[in-house]
Amino acid sequence: MAQSPGFMGSDYDESSKIKSLASLCKQHTRSMGFHPRMYKESNRCSERKEWSSCWAQECIEILGDEWGCGLREDACETPFRTTLHQTRNPYHTVESLVTKFCPALNETIHASFHTFTTALFPSQDWSSMSCIEAVTAYVVEYTNAMLLAREAAAIHASYRIEDTSPCDVAQLAGWLDESTTVYLPHTARIRKLCHSELHKARQPMTSTKHKINKGLVKLEWSDLEGGKHGSRLPSGSKETEMKLRTLMEQLGYNPQ
Repeated sequence: MAQSPGFMGSDYDESSKIKSLASLCKQHTRSMGFHPRMYKESNRCSERKEWSSCWAQECIEILGDEWGCGLREDACETPFRTTLHQTRNPYHTVESLVTKFCPALNETIHASFHTFTTALFPSQDWSSMSCIEAVTAYVVEYTNAMLLAREAAAIHASYRIEDTSPCDVAQLAGWLDESTTVYLPHTARIRKLCHSELHKARQPMTSTKHKINKGLVKLEWSDLEGGKHGSRLPSGSKETEMKLRTLMEQLGYNPQ
């Protein structure tokens, strides 16, 4: 989520942007994996303090520069030559986020998650949603923002994590081509590694660590219906389900 601001901003006025920055920088939201030092080292804020007025000010300054930078001609603080969009089955992403940010299926979303979703997508009424609805809405909104960035050529390519190998990613990033690689000495090494069909780098990537949802949450499509788990939508409404199904089809996943 920390890379999101670079592709936000096309539908923001200055007032919305200021409110978003203020809410994100008011305090450290540890569970969201975001901190100003993720962008660059600080020459003025103490690393001994997790958060302070100094970090809050630096947060506002950095995000002020980063907000929408990926959609503008001026470079971001992290100016990558090639930007790739990694996708995962949205259905499973929703399950993982529900595991992390929904204390119970019929409760509202975690406060930190609410802070970030409201800042990134202020047009949504997040407070009116059930936890499952809010998580699904975030996945849909975030991914659509990335798809729009792809259409604008701000993102150069996308790949599905389930069937893509590290060598495939290297190819997309231009690391196997001397004319597009960033650091030439690595090209020959990566080429040699990826030439071997038996090397694990030629196999699709699988996660073996930091798995959040280890059999804790298994959603059914019926869990996304209106009236379920604290939903205020009309009973039996398919609105949330259809948004997720549409996104899955856009990304090439089968919404069984």
